[in-house]
Amino acid sequence: MDKDQQMQEEYRMIMHSKDFDKLDRFVRDHGVNCEINGSSLLFWAVYRNKSMVVNRLLELGANPNCRNEFGTSCLSLACFYGFVDVLKTLIDHGANIDFGCVNRAYYGWDGHIQVEILQVLQEYGWINLYLDDLRDIPKGFVGARTVGDAVELISKNKVHILSLDHDLGMNDKGELEKTGYDFVKWICERGIRPANKIYIHTDNIVGKENMYETLKAACRRGFIDKDIEIYPYPIVKNRYSRD
Repeated sequence: MDKDQQMQEEYRMIMHSKDFDKLDRFVRDHGVNCEINGSSLLFWAVYRNKSMVVNRLLELGANPNCRNEFGTSCLSLACFYGFVDVLKTLIDHGANIDFGCVNRAYYGWDGHIQVEILQVLQEYGWINLYLDDLRDIPKGFVGARTVGDAVELISKNKVHILSLDHDLGMNDKGELEKTGYDFVKWICERGIRPANKIYIHTDNIVGKENMYETLKAACRRGFIDKDIEIYPYPIVKNRYSRD
């Protein structure tokens, strides 16, 4: 058994026992940010969902923003597996949320959308946004029923995935609401980054083409960021409640 294997086995047993005296001695001997097989002690504790060990390592000075040899952060790992308590502990100790965390939560372990994780991230202003007046809001998204709602949400949050309808019905006065295309124009006129990924889920063929081509043209001409991914189809199957 080589040194890494010995350390890994010793550390695994400490995590399992939750003996903090042994953990403290291990940290004194090897350093709180030491690595075993390319990942930090904190990373392994997150991977094992050992929230008490995670908290103790952070108290001892572990770097909450460390990444493993593949560039995966501890926070995005917790998002992927749905470890809510670990996620909150990391954030409380200064872990930085980024779009990778939102993506890993939405495309979680074994195909799960980690809804509880996304709800926590929403509290810190990181969301997926779904603009539609009638369809059910898909799991993992925050809903906007009007362009006004969408403008407010996009102004107050960082949006990872944006999904757009075109026709948004009528208001209480019987007047047509602004459309998804109006929202697209609002985005392009201001040159903001609306999201990292944009899906267009409307059934309105003409509206879909207008929205898609306008967004693509805005990317080409530099009105919005060129690395935004734009797709002329739904990210999930459109659904309506039976109510």
